[in-house]
Amino acid sequence: VKNKKYLIGKDFRQLTFKGYYDIAFTSEKKFYVTQTLNEWDVVVTGLVDQEEREVIPYAYSNIKVNPNDSLIIACSAGIGSAGEDDIFDYEGKKKTSSRRHIDMATKNFLIHKIFEPKEYYIIYNLASKEEKQLSADEVKFYDHDNVLVRIKNDWFIYELSTQQKKPYKPS
Repeated sequence: VKNKKYLIGKDFRQLTFKGYYDIAFTSEKKFYVTQTLNEWDVVVTGLVDQEEREVIPYAYSNIKVNPNDSLIIACSAGIGSAGEDDIFDYEGKKKTSSRRHIDMATKNFLIHKIFEPKEYYIIYNLASKEEKQLSADEVKFYDHDNVLVRIKNDWFIYELSTQQKKPYKPS
């Protein structure tokens, strides 16, 4: 079908049968991030499982998956004026929301990325409601409550609960 994308496996077997504006694998093999055009021709992002059942509705601009903690992070930036970023479990049940941008999440922490007046991160402890600022150039998933943090050209493993960092050397 014209202008629709489908997913094909390495063995050339067709994996999806509904046409999408765009489609991509996630870090969790049982999900695909998919995009469609809404009635105003705005690209909206959702999440489907391997049977193409909708897990997260088409109401977001970006979706990330944290397979370590079985969480789905849905960003609403640029979609509507009153958007919130949401965290879902793997069944699509909303666990929490925030008006701030959620860059990533673990079971115990939200990591917000602040863009203005300068870029930095806020680590939010879900249990204690405590916030700590983190200055870093980039933050990536690593292992549960440990994240990878890039400061200039160096990478560190940053433990969210203790705020300790140690050098990271990829193997």
